[in-house]
Amino acid sequence: MTTAQLTKDQLLELVTQQQERIEALENQVRYLVTKQYGTKSEKVSADQLALFETDSETASQEEDADEEKVQISFERKRRGKRRKLDESLERHTIEYELSEADKACDCGDHLEPVATKTSEQYEYIP
Repeated sequence: MTTAQLTKDQLLELVTQQQERIEALENQVRYLVTKQYGTKSEKVSADQLALFETDSETASQEEDADEEKVQISFERKRRGKRRKLDESLERHTIEYELSEADKACDCGDHLEPVATKTSEQYEYIP
């Protein structure tokens, strides 16, 4: 049937059906967007978790609570640090100093050393 052959009542009914369908689809889109991008709260109360427990689980949990608690400790693995060089190796000190012209400040004061940097390196002679 074409739209020219439909009566006025049929057209009104068709429009209301389409409006209801559009509202239903908008609600679905709103729900899915909220589910995908909305704030998520993963807080669960103990009362809610108790609904899914069986009697055997609650009994075993009560027994576990009665047993002694064992403290487990562990040491984290150390990563990323170099081992110190052997103390018996020969060491050389190299100091770099500025010339007197570079030590003079623009304000007329004399610049003093602020910090020192030390490093240790192996010298490989093939």
